[in-house]
Amino acid sequence: MSQNASGPQVWQSPGDRKDLAAGDGLKSTVAQPQGRREMRATYRPEPKAGMNELMPNGTGSRPGPKPDQFRSFMRQQFADWSDRTFARWWKAHKRLKLLMEVGAIDGEVGYKAVTARATRANGSVNVNKLDRISEEIAALWVVRQEGGGTWESD
Repeated sequence: MSQNASGPQVWQSPGDRKDLAAGDGLKSTVAQPQGRREMRATYRPEPKAGMNELMPNGTGSRPGPKPDQFRSFMRQQFADWSDRTFARWWKAHKRLKLLMEVGAIDGEVGYKAVTARATRANGSVNVNKLDRISEEIAALWVVRQEGGGTWESD
């Protein structure tokens, strides 16, 4: 290495990199970093052989559960809704589907009846009300399973 007249030290040739181990996995740079912040910006480890450069775990897939294709499709259908509104609707939808499976509501007819109760006069769905109704039905079902209360609909 030699000192450049303008400031930082510059690598002259690959032979000047004797201070770095041969297999350390660092890319060569133009200037040697002066501080820790510059080091982060200047040196980047090269991916190991066989690793996918896009994923840090090298498996080629992202960690966590796989994306739900139906949820993605429904998100496209309700593209004008905010993320928060869609998340609330999705939670209510999953809860109602679960209630259908356990028999708390009467299949698709019950699902449509609950959705109709949460629909406004202009035809739009009041998502907050749908979430509230589905939560109430789930709570009543739990109470009924515990042996208390009666099952009466509005």
